[in-house]
Amino acid sequence: MNKCQWVSLLLVVLLLGCVNSLCAETTNAVLDTPGSALDVAAEGSHAFVADGAGGLRVVDVTVPSSPQEVAATALSGTASGIALYGSYALVASGSSGIQIIDISSADNPQPYATLPVSGTAQDINIVAPYAYIAAGAAGIHILALHDMLSPYVVSTLDTQGTSQALTVIDDLAYIADGTGGLKMVDVGNPILPTLIGGLSVGSAVQKLSVAGEIVYLSTQAESLVLVDVSDPTEPELIETQNPGGQTRSVAVAGELIYVADRENGLRVLSNTNTLPGKILTPNGGETLIAGQAVPISWSAVTGAQDYQLFYTFGDGLWNTITTVSGATSFNWQTPSVSQPEEQCRVRLKATNSSGELISDDLSDDDFTISFLLEVLHRCQFLQVHPVVLFLFLGRRVVLPVCNMN
Repeated sequence: MNKCQWVSLLLVVLLLGCVNSLCAETTNAVLDTPGSALDVAAEGSHAFVADGAGGLRVVDVTVPSSPQEVAATALSGTASGIALYGSYALVASGSSGIQIIDISSADNPQPYATLPVSGTAQDINIVAPYAYIAAGAAGIHILALHDMLSPYVVSTLDTQGTSQALTVIDDLAYIADGTGGLKMVDVGNPILPTLIGGLSVGSAVQKLSVAGEIVYLSTQAESLVLVDVSDPTEPELIETQNPGGQTRSVAVAGELIYVADRENGLRVLSNTNTLPGKILTPNGGETLIAGQAVPISWSAVTGAQDYQLFYTFGDGLWNTITTVSGATSFNWQTPSVSQPEEQCRVRLKATNSSGELISDDLSDDDFTISFLLEVLHRCQFLQVHPVVLFLFLGRRVVLPVCNMN
């Protein structure tokens, strides 16, 4: 059996068996499909496989270690990409365009509608109410899905290469554009998509995966290329890796990179890549205690002499913490607060020997600084009981008034 026939499905089964992106225990399972499994989407206990000449295959993955095919639908063309939208599966089927399948009954999928598109439909991504199609030499098409019986093309953009795959995140389309490399398209106005950046990587790009500000590309040269897209108008090459084998596709989940390898099946690599000058901790979602020593850590910046650290409560004011030289971490004693502060972030500015700013980053999301344990700690130290009364001496200071009886 050719491993490219099942590796995409194997990847989904692996991911379905994971919790919080990292697998404590990996479930290996293989289900041979009659065609070539080129893409897969999952919903609930079912995986829907775009199986090349094998059409659409529906697999029950209730038991990840024992996937079972429960239904199939023959399609015209080559099923190479799939996306789910409510009770429908939209399948990119090469020269046959987009085929819409009713999957309201997963065990009995039914053809619903077909939309011819120019070029060859290679991949599809949906951000309601629009579908984005990678259409080979015809670039990308954007479809309106307001009426599933009559979806229509609202715009087309020549990507200057041969678009093979795409992902849309926050009004940006990341496109694996074949010999055209990586392309970045602003789709904030779906009627007028705009090419804003691109990067040639020396080989045709086949698939991609986006994780934060890094795009992972699999290429025809069987390499894995990492690109910094923190500025989407000027993507920059980070590095090229050669994991061995025949790299076809890539997916990133937390600290792991999953590579679909025609020769060796699934490869799992460590993802240790972070952008220079990137805040690592606290980076959003944490709850910190006021007055507690908390490490702030970040990735190094080449040429940096000093790192300036700041914090905010989300009020637009940046308060200085300290300046650090020659290190990538600092133990920060969190400030006192008069109430739980839930919109906190830290900021890192790196400067070179001339004092010029060369990097500037913030926490990716808000974290919380809580005051409760600080109050309890202070009152415990005084051997008294806290009451709900505080003296507010400025936003950042809390002095508990304790019951002395």
